[in-house]
Amino acid sequence: MPVSPTIRSVKATPVAVPLAVPTRIATREVVAREFVLVEIETDDGVTGVGYTYTGTTGGRLCSTFIDDYVAPRLVGGPALAPERVWAALFQEHLLIGRHGFLLRALSAVDIALWDLMGKVTDQPLYRLLGGFRDAVPACTSGGYYRAGDPLENIEREFTLLSANSRDGRRG
Repeated sequence: MPVSPTIRSVKATPVAVPLAVPTRIATREVVAREFVLVEIETDDGVTGVGYTYTGTTGGRLCSTFIDDYVAPRLVGGPALAPERVWAALFQEHLLIGRHGFLLRALSAVDIALWDLMGKVTDQPLYRLLGGFRDAVPACTSGGYYRAGDPLENIEREFTLLSANSRDGRRG
């Protein structure tokens, strides 16, 4: 029976993507979108990649948390047990909180582990999760405003989103 791979390393990288044109949302101006990329490598050299959106700030903080706190708990452990890793990390953070920043960090790690599982088993993620559809429903968001945009653009966008959701489409 083949031996299951173990986790050799976990590395998080913060990424800030500046917007060409600053955008206003309800509470603030957005000048960049921040993400964290997570790479989990096995002792066999296979790498799974995950990411999370951390909003307009928080990329470096999230990355540091993953590198300094989460990674040491995963290195040397089983690479093909994303459900166990998720359950253990989720339970361990009961007193820290189970929403916002922490959940985004754990989600990036979870995505990387599932990507790793798919690569090691040569299976697409939808199949690993029991999926069978040729298409999946999706959602959209909108209503972003850039200085100088006519308000009619937002009205037109919401009208289109509303019409698409009524006829079963999401767009």
